[in-house]
Amino acid sequence: MKVEVKEIKKSNDQGSDEKGIASVLLNDSVLIKGIKIMSDEKGLYLAMPYRVVGGRATLDVIHPTELEAKDQILYAVLSAYTGKDYIKGEVEPFMVTRVSLDKMAGDKYKAVGTVVLNNSISMHYVYLIEETKDGKRSYDVILPTILVNEKPEEVVFIEDDLLKEEICRKMLQKYVE
Repeated sequence: MKVEVKEIKKSNDQGSDEKGIASVLLNDSVLIKGIKIMSDEKGLYLAMPYRVVGGRATLDVIHPTELEAKDQILYAVLSAYTGKDYIKGEVEPFMVTRVSLDKMAGDKYKAVGTVVLNNSISMHYVYLIEETKDGKRSYDVILPTILVNEKPEEVVFIEDDLLKEEICRKMLQKYVE
């Protein structure tokens, strides 16, 4: 998997455990924003973008599911944070390898689910939506967001239109099963 760090914003607060925020582009097609660079007594680590659930628990909205992918992202971000350039790996086009979803009763929002790419990156809170324009129905997906100052902020972007279409198509197939 190709990992490219697009942006690092270092924190100015020396007393904070949060040392910075990173944006990473995977395989030239999936952009993840809001990866926190954290520090504790053991050293630096990453916190993937997450949602607070039930007031206390957190759930990552996107995260690597394989150790190799996790290590690649960690090494890339920490290399960039410490001032070293890191773009490594070959582009492996993403494919949707698994979809699970829960149907919803809304007019627009039809389902919410998890989409797994190449058995290595898992995205949660992906919504399948239905829109009607000029009497024609169409479907699309809304990618994971997190709340920042009580407003939703996108943290995952699909820069490959074919991949986004595949995600939508596979979610729709699962929805009609």
